[in-house]
Amino acid sequence: MNLDSCILTGERLSQLNDSFAHVIPSAIGGRLKPRGILSKSANGILNAKVDLPLIQSFQPLMTLLGASRDRGKTPPLRLQDKDGAEYDYSFHFPMRPARPTLKIEQSGKSVSVEIGARTEKEARELLRKVKKEYPSFDIEAGFQQL
Repeated sequence: MNLDSCILTGERLSQLNDSFAHVIPSAIGGRLKPRGILSKSANGILNAKVDLPLIQSFQPLMTLLGASRDRGKTPPLRLQDKDGAEYDYSFHFPMRPARPTLKIEQSGKSVSVEIGARTEKEARELLRKVKKEYPSFDIEAGFQQL
């Protein structure tokens, strides 16, 4: 479709100000991008006023369905449990902590260590922090208990 002027601003379209019009934003799976409908300035206004709120509203659904984007990866969905702990969910991947966590509790002579790590490297880094505080702690034995 080619018009002489922008459907929003009425501005005459030229090669300098013509813009791809995302009928459905690419971040929520839209692929249709006709030219000759919107000027660059009108497209910028639509992006800020319409597309961005639409994308933000549909983003959780896009992540849950594993939908693809035109550019980049679909960001993970951030979830929070009743205790306030945050987790990231991405399609085809197990849910994992949003960030590494370390909880050390000492009760009398016993020590309880709880870690939440997303990777083996993070787990080892957290266990090294435990070793700093408790030099007799065996990192390898702790790692085997994960």
